[in-house]
Amino acid sequence: MVSLILVVVGALIGTLGGSGVWWAVRYFTDHDQRPARTPVTPGAIVMAPAHSRPLPAWVVCLTLAAWGAFVGWRAPGWPTAIGAGLVTAVLLTISLVDLRVQRVPNLLVLVLLAWAVVQSLWLGRPTLVELVVGLFTGGGVFLLLALFSRGALGAGDVKLAAASGALVGWPAVLVALFLSILAGGIAAGLLLVTRRATRGDTMAYGPYLALGSWLVYSAFLGLWR
Repeated sequence: MVSLILVVVGALIGTLGGSGVWWAVRYFTDHDQRPARTPVTPGAIVMAPAHSRPLPAWVVCLTLAAWGAFVGWRAPGWPTAIGAGLVTAVLLTISLVDLRVQRVPNLLVLVLLAWAVVQSLWLGRPTLVELVVGLFTGGGVFLLLALFSRGALGAGDVKLAAASGALVGWPAVLVALFLSILAGGIAAGLLLVTRRATRGDTMAYGPYLALGSWLVYSAFLGLWR
């Protein structure tokens, strides 16, 4: 009975969170007046056209409701549930914004960093040392990739990688980076094969970096192995 109540409560909170995500995506995209990145180098792959049509609100709410129900069923306590809900909502918002306008909002990256510090002090995982090492590892790896890619990756991707590293800490950041790069490579290959993108297009890498980080962070919280 208690488990059922937690599932229902999680679904309701997830629905509200979905409404917040949808509103945030509209806010960040409608207030972004800067032009999308232009093609700058061969080998850069576009993941979605800039200013693409946003997902309907009901899709976002249903997705977060399902996740909230799962968290309510699996989470061992409220700290874990709060972390799972907050990080999922922020990463989803970043992904949808980046797909539309090819930007990673600095404010959302700061939210992830702030939560990384809070959970380290509150939950004791990752430790502050693991947090700092993860931050510099994630940011450092993507900074090198951005420099060598000559514009295919942006500063927002580097900041998001650093924040993701802080969230999961060392050495889990290595798995998150591997999954992110793998997901981005597979998606890019599929788009090239299906001729939906060319090698001269730019890249919205945020969704794939967010996906890898989310998978590892959820396992980090003990929601799955």
